[in-house]
Amino acid sequence: MGILLLLGSFLLGYGIDSNQNPEPVPNYELTPIEKCINEKREQFKLPSEYEKGIISLKFKDNVSKEQVKLTLSKYNLSIYQYKEEIDRYHVSVLAGSELQWICILEDEDLIDYGVINFLMRTFDNEG
Repeated sequence: MGILLLLGSFLLGYGIDSNQNPEPVPNYELTPIEKCINEKREQFKLPSEYEKGIISLKFKDNVSKEQVKLTLSKYNLSIYQYKEEIDRYHVSVLAGSELQWICILEDEDLIDYGVINFLMRTFDNEG
């Protein structure tokens, strides 16, 4: 009984009335970038194994390498590697921010889409 009185005094001392209902938590509306990141996380089935700090971008047809560089330079990003056989630009970003960058860059008119750079595993059946 003494503990309850002590707790009640403590709560009243801080202006908390035990008969009061707490204030409801306001609804938090996700920003467009947060919604996009959640969609990408679901689309890519994260967590998965992927190359941290690298995203792969597919630019629209007939976009020159100079246009690619100009687009990326607006964000202080640069080409890490170009994969000619699949026509994809690998771009370095801060590790852990891959989905955010994909969402930001997909709004660019010259970019078709972006994906994380999945790591491929090979399994040795011998042994």
